[in-house]
Amino acid sequence: MQNFIQKTIKPFLILSGLFTTSTIVLFISPRFGIEKMLSLEFLDAYRILIQHWGMLVFLTGLFLILSAFITSWRIPIILFATIEKIFYAFLYFAYSQYDYSKGFSGPAFVDTIIVIYFILYLLVKYKEPVK
Repeated sequence: MQNFIQKTIKPFLILSGLFTTSTIVLFISPRFGIEKMLSLEFLDAYRILIQHWGMLVFLTGLFLILSAFITSWRIPIILFATIEKIFYAFLYFAYSQYDYSKGFSGPAFVDTIIVIYFILYLLVKYKEPVK
């Protein structure tokens, strides 16, 4: 497992970061992001919240990409991203019985895969001998 993680961590951080940065659409065009990406009705009253969330998640993705190259950033960024993605997936599964949750199923599925990989990474790092 350790060998697999070591060989795949950099491309995984880049790919998961690219996926995560896609929320920049919610910042740039909240109506398009909500209606086309998440299949929800856009309510202008939530514009600030939508744009804030889009930028926050975009920055998480950007930091994931940067941590592929700046190894000293990996552990704190992966810990943060893991917690954020666990919470997102949890909320999706907690509310999956409602019609509005359908638009969140794709991101929740991908975030769950990312979380599993990041937990494996953290376990491998935890078991490494201290240098």
